[in-house]
Amino acid sequence: MTFGEYLQDTRQGNRMTQKQLAKELGVSRQAITKWEKGYGFPSLDNLEKISKLFGVSIDEMLDYKTEKIIPVFEETKEDVDKNKTNFKNFEKFLLERFNDYDKITILYRELYKRPLLWWFDFFVGAGTVDLADIFKTGLVYSALIEKEDDKRLVLLSKDKMYIKKIEWQSEKKKIIIDGYIYKKNNRELKSLQRQNKL
Repeated sequence: MTFGEYLQDTRQGNRMTQKQLAKELGVSRQAITKWEKGYGFPSLDNLEKISKLFGVSIDEMLDYKTEKIIPVFEETKEDVDKNKTNFKNFEKFLLERFNDYDKITILYRELYKRPLLWWFDFFVGAGTVDLADIFKTGLVYSALIEKEDDKRLVLLSKDKMYIKKIEWQSEKKKIIIDGYIYKKNNRELKSLQRQNKL
């Protein structure tokens, strides 16, 4: 769903015409049409007005492409050999430890930035907030492991491994869990392992 589709659905769900919304925001009806068709984007001021008008947060409007916060149904923690936590050994470790799982996908992990934090990061220097988080929490490697309907998020940092049972709809490219965004990079380790064996 694009931002335009999100805006259109929200507007129609509130039984409001484009003309009525335009009047509320002090813009032309054509501006609303452009936003809904994806040919433009409202200013921050107009985003704030839309947020108040429809009772939705700016976070929600800006995260229209992200699966909403995913609950963790079960979590386990294990101690691991710290020599296996560096990136060089991470993939091998995953293949050995979770060899009974059908699919293992490496994930990108970044701190979920709410609008104010995003603007701060933009003006101070992109990546500053993420770098500060790495210093605080340590470098964390993440992967999604799957077996039939069983999906788990694996986090490996220093000498600890956390395994969180989650729900992740396959069509979603990214989700939010515990204040972090996890993105699929379409790099499936099981497939690579099979190719290497051939």
